[in-house]
Amino acid sequence: MRNLTLHKFLAMLLMTVSCATLSVAQNVAQIGTKEYATLQAAVNDAATTEQTVVTLINDVDLTTDDELVVSKLQNIVLDMNGHSIKGANADDKNIWVSGGKLTLKDSKENSTGKFYAETPYKEGVYDKPLVRVDNNGEFVMESGHIYSVSAGNLQFVIGAYNYSKVTINGGTIESGGYAINGSIDEDQNTTITINGGTLVSTSSYAISHPQSGTLTINSGAVVYGAGGAIDMKRGNLVVYGGIMTSKGKGDTGKWGEGTGDPDKAALNFCKPYGNVTATIKGGTITAAGDAVLTDDQPTEGKTATLAIEGGKYSSDVSKYCSSGYTATPNADGTYRVSYFGNVVLVVYDYKSKEMAEAGQSIAIDMDKVNKIWVPEAGVKRVNTTLTKNYTNTGWNSFFVPFDFTLTDEMLKDFEFATLYAIALENGNGSPVISYKMAKAGDKIAAFFPCLIKAKATGEQKLYFGEVDYKSIKGVAPQYSCSTTEQYTFHPVMENTCLVAKKGYYLNSKQNSFVYNTHPEAYLPPFLYYMTIQDKATMSYIVPANGGASKAKICVIGENEPTGITDLVDETASASGKVYNLQGVVVGNTTEGLPKGVYIKNGRKIIVK
Repeated sequence: MRNLTLHKFLAMLLMTVSCATLSVAQNVAQIGTKEYATLQAAVNDAATTEQTVVTLINDVDLTTDDELVVSKLQNIVLDMNGHSIKGANADDKNIWVSGGKLTLKDSKENSTGKFYAETPYKEGVYDKPLVRVDNNGEFVMESGHIYSVSAGNLQFVIGAYNYSKVTINGGTIESGGYAINGSIDEDQNTTITINGGTLVSTSSYAISHPQSGTLTINSGAVVYGAGGAIDMKRGNLVVYGGIMTSKGKGDTGKWGEGTGDPDKAALNFCKPYGNVTATIKGGTITAAGDAVLTDDQPTEGKTATLAIEGGKYSSDVSKYCSSGYTATPNADGTYRVSYFGNVVLVVYDYKSKEMAEAGQSIAIDMDKVNKIWVPEAGVKRVNTTLTKNYTNTGWNSFFVPFDFTLTDEMLKDFEFATLYAIALENGNGSPVISYKMAKAGDKIAAFFPCLIKAKATGEQKLYFGEVDYKSIKGVAPQYSCSTTEQYTFHPVMENTCLVAKKGYYLNSKQNSFVYNTHPEAYLPPFLYYMTIQDKATMSYIVPANGGASKAKICVIGENEPTGITDLVDETASASGKVYNLQGVVVGNTTEGLPKGVYIKNGRKIIVK
């Protein structure tokens, strides 16, 4: 009897322990140190208005539990913590953000947490979003993975309705249909912002926007689909950046508006349900068909108005560009949209720009300029200042796209010299490029090759006052010749690789034009390079064996009140070729020459 009682006691104890263990194992979430058997129980226990972090401690299956509801006044941060949530595209098996706020993230280092569905699309049964946001609710995704791709290809992940707000900052959303979708039935005025993360559709458009409201795409976003990136049917689209792509393989088998009608465009504005406005200021937009597409015969009474003001495209979008903007073809077959109206245009890293209309002012940082463009008609009366951080006080090549007159104010901080004579051989047989010091009152023409020298290092400003900008179109480069060679000076209007140009650039430290041999070195605007050609054949002369040969510069009048530097009182015993300042050989010695200035062995010589 005792043994039987003992056995019963032990069995009951074992059952109690097992149940207790099972109960602990079933807990799936916690707030602080408190654990909950269901995710909904944790959310229900969260404080209202104040942000509450709910952390998963085990996987969750919403297909066997009730749906997860985040109600009005609740502010929940759901940390998947590397775990998964299984759901389905049905109202009772998904996440419903109704009036509250839900932020989804995964704190695990590898971000392995996911919310997913495996049920194939079935009309009337499995045809709802995996995350439903409505009734002024707000959904924010920081990281993690939401996935709903299976047979049928009509699932969609996030449904935005009834004045809701959706913000994607990171993570990945993959859908058989739409990653984000709105309501087709009425104007529901949603706010959707894609700051980052990746949105994918395996058969259609990644984002469908049939509702009113604003969709904003920022620079960190990657949005692509088999059919396209965005299908805009109503509302306002603003694109500041990001990557939007159509893979050109869309086929839902049912929703032609998502894949068939828009010709696989990355951004589609065809057959709108309401008025659509779109402003595209940046981004990379690529498609197997048209990058951007509107319907030539839109829905009666509905319009799609596009204003493209920047970005890179896989096809020509000129007809959608705002006034003053032009789609310019790139070497790789793409197009870049930039402002080319009645302005002076300076592009900084192809992202921002400085511009001035007639009568306005412009300040240009020469260290940041990638391109200068002036319309063919020119621009009158532009108050201009150039700034540059000078690292040395040597001579630099310099030109500007306008005429100007040197002033005493300019010469307080800078020295100028203008091209004078060419191809005076020094003792090594290499050329010498001669310049002449400029003074106050000298007029310097647009695009004329000059030298500039800052009198101090650091940032210096050069104020020109009101000048008239000129187009380089039709302007021939300056050149001069020796007996056998032609020396040509080319203004640089945009970042230029000199290897392809066979060009020499002015090295301020070496006081020489040096042949460039680096294939990735670029010369920026406001500088110029020199080429040397054989006059008989006009073939380019470059150093043998890829060497970096030099052409010395000589500045007549530098640092001398008389206008003469480096002078030698030459005697009859001197030998070697002697040139006048026009580059003409006048003998092998200075004996018998009229008094004046000559060049020999790269030095300026005065004969008294």
